[in-house]
Amino acid sequence: MLNKITIKNFRAITDLTLDKLGQVNLLFGENNCGKTSVLEAIFCFAAKDALTPLQTYYFRHFLNDLEGNESISPIVIKYIFNNIDIDKTIELTGVNKDEIECLKISCDKLSVGIANSTKDVSPVSKSGIGVKGISLECSKNGVNICTASGSFDERGLYHYDFLEKREEITTSFVNHITQERIFEKFQDIQKRKETGRLIELIKAIDDNIVDIRLDDKGKLLVENRNITELVPIGLMGDGVAKALSIAIAILSDPGVNIILIDEIENGLHHKSQEIVWKAIIQWAKEYNIQFFITTHSYEMIERLTGLLGDDESGLLRAYRLERESDNFRVVDFSTAELSRIIEDRWEIR
Repeated sequence: MLNKITIKNFRAITDLTLDKLGQVNLLFGENNCGKTSVLEAIFCFAAKDALTPLQTYYFRHFLNDLEGNESISPIVIKYIFNNIDIDKTIELTGVNKDEIECLKISCDKLSVGIANSTKDVSPVSKSGIGVKGISLECSKNGVNICTASGSFDERGLYHYDFLEKREEITTSFVNHITQERIFEKFQDIQKRKETGRLIELIKAIDDNIVDIRLDDKGKLLVENRNITELVPIGLMGDGVAKALSIAIAILSDPGVNIILIDEIENGLHHKSQEIVWKAIIQWAKEYNIQFFITTHSYEMIERLTGLLGDDESGLLRAYRLERESDNFRVVDFSTAELSRIIEDRWEIR
């Protein structure tokens, strides 16, 4: 589990640190304060290959095919760097107990002559260099342990290496875009014969759910012991559907131990909030999963603090992100502090 994460030169973030991380970490603040970028940075920090930074574009519906089958302009690379400056190096540093692991992402550049001779429009940095690809360098406690790179060929196809010897930090990202592929992820779970574990997870939502399966049209159907027929997941309520998408994300990749959820309130009726929070609390405790969750909803924050018992007060850590131009400030709250603020009806979003 991460105890601390520092993000430098990633997207709009110049320098930001989240310290004293808990099992469930709640991020809130005004629009454009960097909440989603924090989730994407943590996703990149856990990279297993040089494709991972480009996968963040899928979360924003910017790219569709992430496996190199679609021609991509090298220009997309520049947007992960702060101020769209490919001369900068992204540094993502995570602390787990006594271990400090740092991932550096830099841009591999072409000379001006080569960049101008290609058909692709390569972004040009302040030093007049075009984009070839990216390089990743991972170190632990100051010692370099592995590297990887990715580059574009003349057709715009992206080829990449894997990072070897990395510790098992595995993330899964949940937002309204990834939920569109819930059926594909469920098929992968079926192929790995882990449907039984999925059923165990969703019993935190409803103990009457005994099975989930796909129909011949690729739609998810739920078997509930109190209902005589299989029911489409969409008819089970938005709370069940949202919690199921998170459960599927937990199993989407073997060994997932960090779940990143962007704008958890999206598509969720206020009466369903308790269903989702109860499931997350239970999964965090029983399966030792660390959650990072963004929200704009005061009601979601209020509902979560109301659900936590005295023995669960150490489970939650909350962070308000504040931004003024290129400067970022983080205000962190314990469960007790957040509960007092909620009781006093302070505006904290």
